[in-house]
Amino acid sequence: MPLAKKQKRTIWVVAAIAGFIVLTLVMSLGYIKAQAAITPHMEELLIVPAGKASPAEEPYLSGKILPIDVKEKKIDSYVWSALPSALLAHRYEEVQTVVLLEYGKAQVGTYTNATGAYIRTCVVKIIDRSRGTVLAEQTFSGSSPPSMTRSSVGTSGSSPRTAVVQFLKKLPRRG
Repeated sequence: MPLAKKQKRTIWVVAAIAGFIVLTLVMSLGYIKAQAAITPHMEELLIVPAGKASPAEEPYLSGKILPIDVKEKKIDSYVWSALPSALLAHRYEEVQTVVLLEYGKAQVGTYTNATGAYIRTCVVKIIDRSRGTVLAEQTFSGSSPPSMTRSSVGTSGSSPRTAVVQFLKKLPRRG
């Protein structure tokens, strides 16, 4: 007895949801394993070298990279999950480029209820570990905060994380 169209559609929807869940779990396991392997070396990876690339040198990514949230002192899960797995370092020994991500916010106004209006920011530092050099430092800003709010603690615009990921994906690769 053939399945009705509605039943076939339901099967496809369930299969798609199941596939998404499995993919999410696999990605989460990779992140969790990498975080466990990297954590003992985190303090060393957070050190910003004194060497800076010449202003004429274009930034690049060398080998496997590791995006680190500086304040949290851990792998940035959003950036990690948005980049191709083949580009990411899963063990300390693989880390050739460190991408330090320092999130913050800048007050750009005050609402009528005396709470702050903020733009979310991210300072990105790209470090080539083999050269001991900061290849680039760039600040990204999210969207402007809404023009009105009912919040009693202030309101921010969107995060600049998507722009950071796009920037990293476009950088040339070396090694």
